[in-house]
Amino acid sequence: MLPVDRTADRLLVRLPLRPSRWQLVIVLGGAALLLAGAGYWVRTTQPPDPLRSGVGLGIEGSGVGDVPIGKSVAFVWYLIGRNAGSHAVVTSATLPHIPGLRLQLRTVAGRPHGAGVTGPLDQTTADPQGVSLSQLRPLVGAPLRLAPPEFSRPLTTALTIALLATPTRPGCYTISGPLAISYSTGDSTFSRSLDGTDSVSTPGHACPGG
Repeated sequence: MLPVDRTADRLLVRLPLRPSRWQLVIVLGGAALLLAGAGYWVRTTQPPDPLRSGVGLGIEGSGVGDVPIGKSVAFVWYLIGRNAGSHAVVTSATLPHIPGLRLQLRTVAGRPHGAGVTGPLDQTTADPQGVSLSQLRPLVGAPLRLAPPEFSRPLTTALTIALLATPTRPGCYTISGPLAISYSTGDSTFSRSLDGTDSVSTPGHACPGG
């Protein structure tokens, strides 16, 4: 029988089948450090929210009554950038389902319009601060644009948004969450949501306190 060379066996590093407690501690500690480092990298590389700080959407607590069935009123507010170089694009919107009240989110074309509640809306309007149905555009995909000097000093970007509310049957309707808008800059996404309630009522069905 030929001799068997055991050199390869002597060169093998034999690891224990079951790692010791200290080996587990070292491995888990290393993994924790890697995760912490990754989280810090995300926080330090993520751009800040491109919009001015604030809570809610800016239309909370509004209410309108005597809205004819089938007519739309608009709760109008702005997304306002931090400065003239702030960029953001609306990526999605979430609306609550309210039986008897049809809700839509739109952007208003042109320069920033007056904020607040307006309506019932007509196809056109002679009011330069007013909102008409012909000015409404899809919200998703709309970018912030540089606002005119009279809108804000120093200059900034802005986007006018309208929440359209159309009663389809008589009643008093309370608008609450979930109502939110998501927007992105680069690879980062942010959101703003309704932080309160609004109301719409038809003739003869005034909301309590309205």
